Amino acid sequence: EAATLWATLAQELYAALFGWLTQFVAQSVAPPQECEGFRRLGLLDLYGFEVFAANGFEQLLINYCNERLQQLFNRQVFACEAGEYAAEGLDVDGQWQRVSAAC
Repeated sequence: EAATLWATLAQELYAALFGWLTQFVAQSVAPPQECEGFRRLGLLDLYGFEVFAANGFEQLLINYCNERLQQLFNRQVFACEAGEYAAEGLDVDGQWQRVSAAC
């Protein structure tokens, strides 16, 4: 019973510390109160591409979703970069159109 209580206490302390830490980080990166609009910082921690001796349907879906999210991220980032380059008068000559989707 003592071991169970000790484990429970450790879990509660960890949860409290993690909650405090995330609140502290959120307050640290929050915009000033006078800023209008909605801003959000989101973090998505994806598992790496996983290969097991025998992958199941669930693993196929996980890997597929990870690849689609990465593709969406790449397109968004490269489109923003191309827009910034164009705004500065730089010709990127379609370099941003090359993607690895066909690989």
